[in-house]
Amino acid sequence: MIEPTPGDSPLADPLTDAEREARIEQLLVSGLDEYFAGRMDHAVNVWTRVLFLDRANDRARAYIDRARRAQAERQRESEALMHQGLQAFDDGEVDRARRLLTAAVERGAPHEQALPVLHRIGLLDVAAATTSAPAARGGWRRTDRPLGRADGSRLGPWLL
Repeated sequence: MIEPTPGDSPLADPLTDAEREARIEQLLVSGLDEYFAGRMDHAVNVWTRVLFLDRANDRARAYIDRARRAQAERQRESEALMHQGLQAFDDGEVDRARRLLTAAVERGAPHEQALPVLHRIGLLDVAAATTSAPAARGGWRRTDRPLGRADGSRLGPWLL
């Protein structure tokens, strides 16, 4: 992370043009380091500091736009994984649901949605380990009562 320097302070002596250009270049490079490390918010913050020094800096504006698009794409991907994982759980595909929900959380999906279902999957694993495997008992069986999630939606009709 970039530490504040005396040149960042509004009370400091104004920067010369050469110092200002050097500082801008340093911030642009630091922002790229943050970007390629996957810390999009930090990168946007660093590049925004460039705009305080040079409001018309096209590189900073382009970098900020690119980082925001990458954030939006990452969010869309995590939401799609979350949706697919929840659907897989509803369909009784526990292993697939675990993989999809874990990937969604790793990509930044809201933990509030994924962790309760992952916890239920863990409970199913424990139950399967302490009792006979579902395949040995004839597989999954459909129940008449749907299980509920914390948000009130249906978890699915499949139980051990």
